[in-house]
Amino acid sequence: MMKLSRLILLLIIAIAVASCARQTRKVSYSVKTGTSYKKGKSPKTGMVYNDESNGGFMVNTKYKRKTPPGLVPIEGGTFVMGANAQNSMSYSNKITKKRVTVASYYMDETAVSNRDWLEYLYWIKTNYPDDHKMYYDALPDSTVWDRTSTANSQYSKIYLRHPAFQDYPVVGVSWVQANEYCSWRTDRVNEQILREKGILKPWKEVKESGAESYVPFKTEDYLQGKYKGEQFDGRNMPKDYSLNADADSRRTVGIEDGLLIQPYRLPTEAEWEYASVALLANQDGYLTQEKFNPRSEHRSTKGLIMMNYKQGKGNNMGTAGYLNDGADITAPVRAYEPNAFGLYNMLGNVNEWVADAYQENTYNGTNDLSPAVGFGGESDLLAMVDPVKPSYDEFIEQQAEDNQNDDLSDPILDSLDVQLFGISTLVSPSSRVIKGGSWDDRLPLVNPSARRFFNKESSSATIGFRCAMTMTGSPEVISKNMKRASKKRHTSRLRRSK
Repeated sequence: MMKLSRLILLLIIAIAVASCARQTRKVSYSVKTGTSYKKGKSPKTGMVYNDESNGGFMVNTKYKRKTPPGLVPIEGGTFVMGANAQNSMSYSNKITKKRVTVASYYMDETAVSNRDWLEYLYWIKTNYPDDHKMYYDALPDSTVWDRTSTANSQYSKIYLRHPAFQDYPVVGVSWVQANEYCSWRTDRVNEQILREKGILKPWKEVKESGAESYVPFKTEDYLQGKYKGEQFDGRNMPKDYSLNADADSRRTVGIEDGLLIQPYRLPTEAEWEYASVALLANQDGYLTQEKFNPRSEHRSTKGLIMMNYKQGKGNNMGTAGYLNDGADITAPVRAYEPNAFGLYNMLGNVNEWVADAYQENTYNGTNDLSPAVGFGGESDLLAMVDPVKPSYDEFIEQQAEDNQNDDLSDPILDSLDVQLFGISTLVSPSSRVIKGGSWDDRLPLVNPSARRFFNKESSSATIGFRCAMTMTGSPEVISKNMKRASKKRHTSRLRRSK
């Protein structure tokens, strides 16, 4: 009797759920736009969308967000910037803590590699063969490897171009060059989308037309209608439903169509730190009195060093037979394990440029939602001078007391620390933040909250970069990495509770 009652109850619930499902199918609800409407019809005017006989207003009712090439979706949230900082970590840093919220965004899975940069150089050389200055300006500074009293100068000739280093992070690139690459990458991805969909002529037809007919694509020029006509128009251009258009008129694609991606850009400091902290917040054993263990906690690799940094003075990779991090200089961009977001080498290997202009106490005066300094252009930069910055001698003494980094005589490290005192004793409006630590930094600097600065037009053998992108629509991210991170958090809590 009890079993029969349960079956009847389950049947009633199933009928109720099915009834609700039928009702909800009558009206579509889009999480992406947050609007409820009958498909193909305006809820405010009753006008029919995408109908040339009813006004011709075009709406993409089937839009689905896709992750652009090379990127990983990062679900935003609240966290404390500067929470992992160590006292007197760097001579120029008075790192304060501030709780902020970071909007969801995309981040490159890896740093930009030498192969990626060679693709960029090849494109410039192919499409602008006579513009030697453009090609020269895009070249990384190979002299970053040329330092006195070292035998590293051989890298100046082979590091960028030799296939053995093709998967290693590009270095010798300035902040300005990194931004130029971001713009170029945006144009290439948008062009590829339009050609694959037949909105622009496909590559095969372009090649058949001859190189002289090809015009290098720029997204902004396309949106302004500069790529129209027989030379550009593909067979799948969308129909023009506007009232004054001819019956067979076609139009270019706009932002409203949802095909073109948002611009690639450098991440803000807050975005970069948030993505990096995932390594610490979601793996058991990484947080111990605001310090972390760089060794793996995974069963198969337990105890192995999982980041590329300098172990101590004169010790870049351990001893023969047991190379602790397996790298004397940089390591491949996919070396070691990714963090909980699926990002590789967010700590160590190379410092990374971020979008922010540098100033001490950078969190003060910034918004607590997606904070950034100088992100909106030079006009919102604050006066960045530090009248109480210690002298060089004071800095040396402080470093000795803190025992943070005893490698000040190292020629590569000098390019980031010591030489700054010879070049500029005050932070300038041209200073940009670098994050993450490098293959030539000691452990205290290989920290999500560590922050240093470098001139935006200068470069180093220890600085690379990765791109980011603004996410449109809902901040919620459903991905394998997010599910994996949630599982790790749950497992970590269970272990701590035992």
